[in-house]
Amino acid sequence: MHNKSCDHCGDSFETDRPTQRFCSALCGHLASRTLPRFSRACEACGKELDTVDPHRRFCSCSCANSAAAHHRLLPRPSKHCQQCGKEFTTDRHHLGQRFCSRGCGAAGRRHTDVTSVCEGCGKEFLLKRPSTKRRFCSHQCAGARLRKLPVPRICEGCRQGFTVPRSSSKQRFCSQRCGAAHPSKPMSPRECKQCGKTFVPPRKEWKRPQVFCSRACSGKFASDNAHGHGNGRLEKHPRRRTFALFANQCVICGWHEATCDIHHIVPIPKGSKCVDILEKVILLCPNCHRLATVGKFTPEYLFAKRAAAITASREAKAS
Repeated sequence: MHNKSCDHCGDSFETDRPTQRFCSALCGHLASRTLPRFSRACEACGKELDTVDPHRRFCSCSCANSAAAHHRLLPRPSKHCQQCGKEFTTDRHHLGQRFCSRGCGAAGRRHTDVTSVCEGCGKEFLLKRPSTKRRFCSHQCAGARLRKLPVPRICEGCRQGFTVPRSSSKQRFCSQRCGAAHPSKPMSPRECKQCGKTFVPPRKEWKRPQVFCSRACSGKFASDNAHGHGNGRLEKHPRRRTFALFANQCVICGWHEATCDIHHIVPIPKGSKCVDILEKVILLCPNCHRLATVGKFTPEYLFAKRAAAITASREAKAS
């Protein structure tokens, strides 16, 4: 809060506005009556005008409108265009107008044209603004010139400076001899995931690190693990993995004349993963599937048949 004194009555008062001058609206109204007043004649009707505004010219809005209408009827002053020399009339509010049209104005304000030589093709071109530092006549010349500019580099082999084109700015060596003689970081030896043989991978490895010593080991590992967890093609298709696991034949009677059915030995719990489900399924023909559904085969018997079928399938693949 601010402690202030009223400019009209002199009483002290408290306020939260630092610019407040009066203690009440009444003091403010009475103080406005004591302001200096100005008397003059209305410019439209000549009536005496008493006001506190030193810039007021008319006694009413009608007088102001009539004066504006009379001003619009006055003849406009004529001037000569500074560009073409043509005579034109202008409004009284635009006495500083120098040109008769926008075209003459643009031509009069434009700087003198200057010619320059292109650094790319050597042709002369027009500079509309002499103050600009334009070096090329077009974007094509500028791009072609910048692509040809040499980029300085330092050879990692002989430590000498050399220049390369901008398109080969990542070049590390000045010549093939320096690149071949430079000792690169050797790759660490690792063990093959299939045969266990120790091998040294090449210098450049792509998206995934190399884990097999040859393509033969890679294909052998993929064929041996086509029914297990980790195969990228069969991981997304549990049904395809199940048929590959049991060689597309019934594990009880060996029927394989048509597509067999997938039987769940244990009911599928809600929210189970693909790996957990595949460990509890078996491939049966339609007849054996109906018998297993009504309970003619016990789960222990089906699990034993499942293990025997998997073992026989692996032995057949190995042979």
